[in-house]
Parts: sequence; structure tokens; C-alpha cells
Amino acid sequence: MRCKLPVSWCQWRFMKTNQGILNLDFSSYRIVAARNLYSKTKIWPAKYNSETRIELEKYWNPKIQEQNKTRQKFDLKSDKEKYYVLSMFPYPSGKLHMGHVRVYTLSDCMARYHRLKGKQVIHPMGWDAFGLPAENAAIERGEMPDKWTKSNIESMRKQLEELHCSFDWDRELSTCDPSYYKWSQFIFLKMYEAGLVYQREGLVNWDPIDQTVLANEQIDDQGHSWRSGAKVEKKYLRQWYIKTTAYSKSLSDGLKELNPEYWRDIISLQRNWIGKCTGTRLDFVLKNGDETMTDPLSVFTDHPEALYGVSHIALSPEHRFNDPQYYMLKDTGESKSADRLLTIEAVHPITGDRIPIIISNFQEEIIEACLGIPSLSQHDLECAEKFGFTFKEVIDSDGNIMNSEQFSGLTKNQAFQEICSYAK
Repeated sequence: MRCKLPVSWCQWRFMKTNQGILNLDFSSYRIVAARNLYSKTKIWPAKYNSETRIELEKYWNPKIQEQNKTRQKFDLKSDKEKYYVLSMFPYPSGKLHMGHVRVYTLSDCMARYHRLKGKQVIHPMGWDAFGLPAENAAIERGEMPDKWTKSNIESMRKQLEELHCSFDWDRELSTCDPSYYKWSQFIFLKMYEAGLVYQREGLVNWDPIDQTVLANEQIDDQGHSWRSGAKVEKKYLRQWYIKTTAYSKSLSDGLKELNPEYWRDIISLQRNWIGKCTGTRLDFVLKNGDETMTDPLSVFTDHPEALYGVSHIALSPEHRFNDPQYYMLKDTGESKSADRLLTIEAVHPITGDRIPIIISNFQEEIIEACLGIPSLSQHDLECAEKFGFTFKEVIDSDGNIMNSEQFSGLTKNQAFQEICSYAK
């Protein structure tokens, strides 16, 4: 076998195969190309040690940097095929680690490969430099956040340049720059105007020292913050949410365009994340006595056609309303997972009637809330009878809708569409 690799990479090796030992014969290899000190000294170094490596890098660094600077830049007007290579923007902590090296080496290989294929390639770089982590890091060091962040960016840019990644530095951006985040704000305002962002309280992981919200991945096995070491607390905070559920159906349908031979695992993960697209989500105004609560209760149902037959709403034991302050009967001695009636009631979105809310340990799947419809579920019927809830039969013997005001007489499919449109 002939070795076509640079001589500095070719070494004798014995490789074990299923048939035994394979002896690789390099007796007739030829040198194709090599970046070595021979290019400078015309002498092959006897050993490749740390001193040799440093001298080698000093020799080649300026040459590679010049090569990166003088390569042909992206030309939008060019007839050549365009290709976009975008790697994840790093958080400017001040120092690169091997995770950075892995990610940006891969993107650099892709960019160089497609340039060699004759394509016009954009390979930009930027900095994920906005938010509380940057502020907390600056506070720890007694610095102003903008000064601290910008100095870190300078340091990490220098390190990336020393790696010789072929980034288009003329396209560099930073997310903490007003010229960048004005567009984030613009997009947010447009989404707000379209009704795609809203506020409600949600359960979060709270770091009491850093005074910030943490992702699950930022908490260790003992429930401590990986940054501050504080014991993480669970608390409800009022937050902004993006109504991604408005696009659930189109996202789910889009997965059909992927080839399952290559994307089977991704398709499965995405379908589980998107969830069911067979019904609709309804918002119920909540009343606790005469008090109207701030946030409505959002409930997904497969059967909006049976909306007039709701007897109750069941919440999971993990729901925030499973709290003694909302129990109809106090100090029963039962566990928090027991079925129990709450003082909170929901307002029917069409009739305006009050709907009882219970905590129920029975869930067909892990969801926060579901409608109790005795006409469709034996369990809901038993639950309604247990608590003495009143309800209407809304499905007749022919499977059509009854006792549902103007929707009576429609088929289930017709009522599904009509009630959804009316609720909107």
C-alpha cells in the first residue's frame, strides 16, 4: 500500500483485521505535500517536540493568515452557486475551550470544502453576548458589562484567528450591539401586533444568588446551580411566551417532506415535541369566588364539538393550583395526588356557565389540564357522578350533536369546524 499523506503524518502501523495482522508497506510512498520546518530549514527535524511545534506555528501562522485575508470574498452578484455555513455563536466568556475548537473546526472544514467545489461561501462569525449571564460575570469582577463583554470578544477573536478558521470577519456581529438587537425588538413588536406573543405566569428554575432563571441543563444532580452553587428554587414568574402552537399543524405537516431513511430519529423527536394536531386549544377565564384571576386556563381538547357537554375540568396533581389555599375542603388528610374539588371555577367560553375544576390523578397522558366530557368518557362520567356535577348529553344515537344551541343537529365533523370558528 502506498501512503499519499505528508511524510510527517506517515508512520509504521500494524492494523488488526478479522483475518489477522495486516502489514502496511510504506516502502514506496512519495511525499505529496507537507507543512513542516523543512520548508524553512531544508533539514528534517529528528524529533517533533513542543519547541518544534512552536517554531512550526510561527513559520506558518502569518502565511495562513495572509491566505485567509486575500481569498476571494463572497460576491452576491456572482453566477456561482451560493452556500451558507453558520455555526453557533459562542458566548464571550473570554476563553475558548475544546468544545469551541470542535465546533468551529467542523464548520471551517465545511466552508473550505465548498469553496474548493467552486461555490460562493458565506461563513460568518458572531457573539451571543446579551443577557443576565454577561451582567453577572461583570458584577463578579467589578466591571461594567459592556467593557467586560467587549474585552472578552477581543480575546476570543484573537484565539479564533490563531486557529486559522476561515471566517468572514467583515460580517462579524454581536447580539449586544444596538444595530443588531433593534431587529430583535422589531420582530418582537411585529409578533406582538399579530397576537403571537403573550404574558402569563410559568414555573421556572430560580437561582436566588444570581437572581436569574436557569435551564434544566444548568442544574446538577443535587439541584444546585452550576454557576453560583445555590440550591435552585421552583417559583412562578410572569414571563413572555411565543405562541408556537399556532404553527403546530404546519410544522407537523412539514415533517412529511423529510426522508425517513435519514431523519427517522429527528422526525420522531419533533413529532413528540409538537404534540397532537387533532383538536384545538381553548382559553377559559378563571373565577375564585368573585375574583377574576389574572391568567386564563388554556386547555387542549380533541373534541371541541362536545363543548356544551363539559361537566368539569381536571388538572394534574403537578398543576400549580394543587395548593391547599384553593381546596374546597380544608385539612382532609388526603395526599396531594387524591381527587379533590377546588374553589376555582372556569367560565364556559360560549355559554358563560361556571365549570367546576378538580385535581385528578387520572391522566391518559402527561398534560396539565383536560376537559371532562361524560358523553365521551366513562371515567369522566364516573368522576361527574362522584362529585355530583351536572352535565348534558351532547351526542345522540346517530352520532350527531344535540343540546348544543345553534350547533344541534350537526354531524360531529361539522360541529368541530363550526364551534372552533365560533370560539375564535
